[in-house]
Amino acid sequence: MIFLILAYTISFSLLLGLSTFIILGYSKSKKDLEGITQKDETKI
Repeated sequence: MIFLILAYTISFSLLLGLSTFIILGYSKSKKDLEGITQKDETKI
């Protein structure tokens, strides 16, 4: 029973960390893309 709870906790924390990492990476890449498009516009 304790092992089951431990496994659930570990899997949940991994899932949470992965989701936050994906969200942060997505928002960062989106900002970078926006910055690139703005730079291109100012160049033209």
